[in-house]
Amino acid sequence: MTQTLLPGIRPPEPAPLARDTSSGAEGERLALRTVAGTKRPYENNLVRTDAKLRKITSMLPPAGSETAAPGDKPSGNQGLAYQKVNREPVNIRLTSVKNLRAAVRASMHNNLTEIFSSNTYVGLVDERRRVAAIQSGVKLYLVDYGMVCNEFFYQLGLTNFGNFGSINLESSPKLVDLLSLAVEVERDEYYRNNPPDGDAASVASDASRSIDEGIVVDFTSVAATVAKHLIDRREMLKEYFSLSISEDGCLLSIPLLLKGYMPSLVKLPRFLLRLGPYVDWSGEEACLRTFLTELAAFYTPEQLPTPHSSNAPQGGCGRQPGPGARESSPHSIVSDISRENGVSATESPQADQSSSHDEAESEDESVTRRREQLSWMLEHTLFPAIRSRLVATNDLVRGVIEVADLKGLYRVFERC
Repeated sequence: MTQTLLPGIRPPEPAPLARDTSSGAEGERLALRTVAGTKRPYENNLVRTDAKLRKITSMLPPAGSETAAPGDKPSGNQGLAYQKVNREPVNIRLTSVKNLRAAVRASMHNNLTEIFSSNTYVGLVDERRRVAAIQSGVKLYLVDYGMVCNEFFYQLGLTNFGNFGSINLESSPKLVDLLSLAVEVERDEYYRNNPPDGDAASVASDASRSIDEGIVVDFTSVAATVAKHLIDRREMLKEYFSLSISEDGCLLSIPLLLKGYMPSLVKLPRFLLRLGPYVDWSGEEACLRTFLTELAAFYTPEQLPTPHSSNAPQGGCGRQPGPGARESSPHSIVSDISRENGVSATESPQADQSSSHDEAESEDESVTRRREQLSWMLEHTLFPAIRSRLVATNDLVRGVIEVADLKGLYRVFERC
């Protein structure tokens, strides 16, 4: 059976036999080389995750956002409208900032930095202890994300120093009002730990014995003292940290460190109060270091009570700052301010322990919404940013624990 060729088409010429033999040998060697080059690794060394892949859940709204109010929906952007400002980045040449950045690089832990740079977020383990699970390579780790986020936001403050964004507050609350809220919490906890006997003399005696050097706390003047310090330095706070305060003492904006993450505003009064005694305003480098430490503590995710538990302690006031932030007793902030100003008067109001059933239910709902927000932000905002920008330091070693290794698991369960 023959087939007629189309006109103008030349018939193919047969290739020489010798060429076919060499070509077949080359093809066989190439095939062998290709098979050897793509040899599949052993399963105990196989990394089954890719930190660079994006999950489809990151493009979907979080669960429960349909039923929540528009201003309370737990989304990554927290219902905020971001506006880009066209301004040239400020080139910071301060020696103090360069020294602080060099100190971070000098304390870098290479292996831990590599773990975080290739981490894959697994899930939230405990909101009260602030523990999350991540995978790096073939190993599973439990990390104290409170400690890690504290260091991350401190480094973020150093990196973007002088170029922060700002979160504009629509209500522009009075600085004194916010500070008074924090002072009330400090006062209530102080009198809860040091209950007065009843008369003014015993109250003053108990307070003076519990504070170093016999300084008695004047809770009435603490808010005004800190407010005056911050208002006097409002130009510097605006230029360096985007913390804007008006001349009449209204808080206009707070710093924005990371887009897509909103700090808990419940911690705002305490953050402002700590700017008084815990920021060293005497020297430039010490001032920048201590201010960024307090700013990182404010941005660090707070502790939340475990689900279905109304007696668990809440971390809304930021009681446990991460490394670098000072631990303080309930009356230490106001006592430090009183020591600086030489105040020797005191008040003895009793803390109001009563709370209505409606308020308790409202608090439970707010905690539930915040838990959903925090879970979403950890997975889709914080840990991706940590993966690309964190320089893990030696202090973070005590906040990371290896709990599983694929090679070790295969030695135990390979024959199961």
